[in-house]
Order: sequence, then structure tokens, then C-alpha cells
Amino acid sequence: MERPIAGVMAIVRKHGQVLLVRRSKAPGAGRWSFPAGKIERGETLGEAALRELSEETGIVASFGEVLTAVDAIEYDDDGHLRFHFVIVAARCDWQAGDPRPGDDALEAQWFTPEQVRDLDLATGFDIPAILNMALVQQPPA
Repeated sequence: MERPIAGVMAIVRKHGQVLLVRRSKAPGAGRWSFPAGKIERGETLGEAALRELSEETGIVASFGEVLTAVDAIEYDDDGHLRFHFVIVAARCDWQAGDPRPGDDALEAQWFTPEQVRDLDLATGFDIPAILNMALVQQPPA
């Protein structure tokens, strides 16, 4: 890999809870994170966030806004770069559906912010900070 890979994560709230998936693939395999994946060529951030959200959870949403971007970088035991993703965190507004795991997700469910803090979270995504940003932002009425 010569350059970082662009990705997006969808931060969705519903009735005071946020949607998380337990990832089946690196980065963060087996750990909880927001639904996320690579941005495809020709796809906008909003299109990518909504596609990944739908593929991983079956949830229908609308694109809200970009919250931040984070680096997800991992090295092997010898210090060689395994991967480098630049992940754009996007707030999406829930419209319909109940979470069901699909695509790259082992599980998908709603959690209160307090429950999120006690989960085995994927590292490198700065999930607690992004969660705080999402909680401060108000979805449209």
C-alpha cells in the first residue's frame, strides 16, 4: 500500500442511543465500532456512509454532516505498516429499520452512550471522541 485508503463511518442516533457494529474484518476485527468502510471511486462521502450503513446494518438514513476525520494506522510486530486508513466520521439521521448484521458486521445494535464506554471498542478510530461530537450535534427537527 503506497497511500492511505479513504474510508467513512456512519454515526447514527435514535432515541438517545447510537448504532454500533462488531466488526468482522481489520481494522478492529471482533471489536465494536460505528459502521464503516472504504469509499468507492466516484462516490461522495454521503453516498459511501449511507451505503456502508445499509450493507452492515440494514438501517435507512439520510446524510447529515461531516463531524471529523481520523487516522487508523496499524503496524505489525516488526514495525512494518499493515494499513493506513483515513476515516471520515459522518453523522447520519436514522429514518427506518432495525439493525441486523450484514456484510462486514458480526453484530449490529443500539447502545446508550454509557453502554458504549464499557464495550470492547476498536482502537484507532477515536470512538469516544467521535461519540461526544455526535452527542453535541443536534439532528434536524
